[in-house]
Amino acid sequence: MQALVLDQYGNVVPNAKITFNAPSKGASAVTSNTVTTDINGQVSIPVKANTIAGGYTVSLGDSGASAQFNLTNNPDKPSKIIPTAGNNQSTVVNRQFATDLQALVTDQYGNAVANASITFTVPTSGASGSITASTLSSNKNAQVSIPVTANTIPGSYIISVYINGVAQGANFNLTNQLETILQENLVPLGQDLQGQIENNKEEENVGNTNPLLCVSNESRSEFPQLPICRDL
Repeated sequence: MQALVLDQYGNVVPNAKITFNAPSKGASAVTSNTVTTDINGQVSIPVKANTIAGGYTVSLGDSGASAQFNLTNNPDKPSKIIPTAGNNQSTVVNRQFATDLQALVTDQYGNAVANASITFTVPTSGASGSITASTLSSNKNAQVSIPVTANTIPGSYIISVYINGVAQGANFNLTNQLETILQENLVPLGQDLQGQIENNKEEENVGNTNPLLCVSNESRSEFPQLPICRDL
């Protein structure tokens, strides 16, 4: 940062003591607190941003005048992706999961990073899910979000998410479940068929001593579901 110190008439002021003040917390910078103007009335000091992203103001002045520098610390390159929603959930096969997969992208210091390129990978066989896109960019809040629909195969699986160019990613654990069938709707197959055959026998023989649809004793083994013709 550089500044020129003048008196009220516009004359340069050498050997003036100038104090710099940076924020004591949050986004800020490391710099010298007090410097002296040179023979040309100027001061120049290096400034190093701290590890917190954001905008802030560094003020400077002496006993009679003041000014300020508006500075911004930008995030470092993206280095970590953190699942924030959608992990450890299940749904019935061929249905969309209730919660979208969501993740936050940060730099090495934990600052949110927008516009980072993110890739999702799903299993190519067995239980898996379908997504609307494999590559997304983190939004202005450094977040990515994508819906997932279970395929038709039950089982547990992992959908991974990576920052492009960064080896270490994160995982979402998901499960495709079979649809539940109520117990009261289940009828043993053999019992159900036998009941139908008995009902058919009763209906065919009621009021009819010589039914048209019947079999002889010799053919009984071939058509066990039909009654025996009594008059044959």
